[in-house]
Formats: sequence, C-alpha cells, structure tokens
Amino acid sequence: MSRIVGALAVLFILCLVGCDTGGTAYRAREGLRFRQGSLDAVPGWSRVRTSTGTVYLDPDVVLGSKDVEYVQDGGCSGDACHVNFRFTANGARRMARFSTSHIGRYLAIVVDDKVVTVASIAAPMTDSLQETLGSRKEAEDLLREVAIRGESDAESGKGGRSI
Repeated sequence: MSRIVGALAVLFILCLVGCDTGGTAYRAREGLRFRQGSLDAVPGWSRVRTSTGTVYLDPDVVLGSKDVEYVQDGGCSGDACHVNFRFTANGARRMARFSTSHIGRYLAIVVDDKVVTVASIAAPMTDSLQETLGSRKEAEDLLREVAIRGESDAESGKGGRSI
C-alpha cells in the first residue's frame, strides 16, 4: 500500500455499531485532532515529516478533542491490540459525514502537531473508531500519546465513566 501506512503497520477498523470492550475510558488530550491526510503533495496542505516518510495534512480539522467522548484501551485478541475512540453525538455526526464522502482517502490522528498515525478510510464511521495495532506496546504507546491516563473521566468528576 503506501510507505507510511505500511511502515506504521496500523489498520483502522471502523466500528459501525460501537467499540465498547470493557477497558477504562480516558479523556482525550487537548491537542488531539483528526485531519485529512495525503501521501501526495496538495496545494495549501502542510508537509509533515514522520519517522516513516512524509504526509500532507489538510489545514482543516475534521474532529478535535472536544468531539471525542473518550479514548479506551480495547484490550488484545490474538496478535491484535485495540485502542477505541468514542465520539460525542456532534463528533459522530461530523465524522459520519466526513468519512462517507472520503472513502479511500486518508485520515491522520495528530496530537500537538505530531502525526501519530495515518490510515485509509475504508468505510463510513458512525459513533466510534477502533484502531488495531500489532502489539500491546504499540497500543500502550498510542494511549500515552492520545489520552490523559492519570485519571479516567469517571474519577475526574467530569461526567464520564469507567467502562
């Protein structure tokens, strides 16, 4: 496929019904953004070098941290480990609209202007997204990048819950 997607060895599994799998739910970091990406230069898009190559990012943000209800450790099954992103109602509407019209294009998860991962949009996303990684360490690294792990939303009193 692409050098970035292949090198990251990351696959988005797009949850059409939901991704709750029982792990603790954490708040998303303030700097979390979902942005459209491209492996080819696009006029007006920023060029970002990553450890695996170059990606170009649309200046427009698809979703921000306020559009993510929680980030969750989805556990491991066989050789795959999961990190789940559950969207708010508004975030789910926006992501469904965006992903439906951008199938086959790329979506980047960016934290504080650092590209964390990029993958192809294979199907419309509704209320959540599950990212599948090849190891527990990769899942832990992603959680460390995208979530505030010192306390769950339920423990912080911010209306969230431990799942």
